[in-house]
Amino acid sequence: MIQPKFYKRELPFIIPVNQEYKTLSGLLSDYQSDVLSGSLEKEIQSIKASGFLSNTKAIVNKNRRWTYQQILSIKSEIINASPVEFGNIELIQDTNFHGVCLTFKYKSLTPSILFQSTKDGFIATAINYNISSLPVKTPSQIKISIRNKKNIH
Repeated sequence: MIQPKFYKRELPFIIPVNQEYKTLSGLLSDYQSDVLSGSLEKEIQSIKASGFLSNTKAIVNKNRRWTYQQILSIKSEIINASPVEFGNIELIQDTNFHGVCLTFKYKSLTPSILFQSTKDGFIATAINYNISSLPVKTPSQIKISIRNKKNIH
């Protein structure tokens, strides 16, 4: 059985699912400036068209308790059913949040789902759509990082 370890990390800007304008379209409108190129707009529209948004919203809207193993399954299902390249799972504990963050990589986007920890399991509480603000590591980078840590000890 996997025993999760929690660590402190600053959380990215969180977009609650229930806020009216906080959708991918709303995010695109918020960031309309010289920073966003036409290719980024296409990426946002592409991931939206793939069903990623509806799949992640469905997870949050279920309003149920998830086990850690179920969250690992959700990660695999999302990777298999959408165009995301890979996903990471992070266990987070800070002053405002204690739980799990599933972060995916799709071109220059790093969408994620936050699961709040409770005594009965995890509740999916928010969806976040960042524009390459999180340093998402590829599986090979993670292996290299683990090897480097082993060599230090």
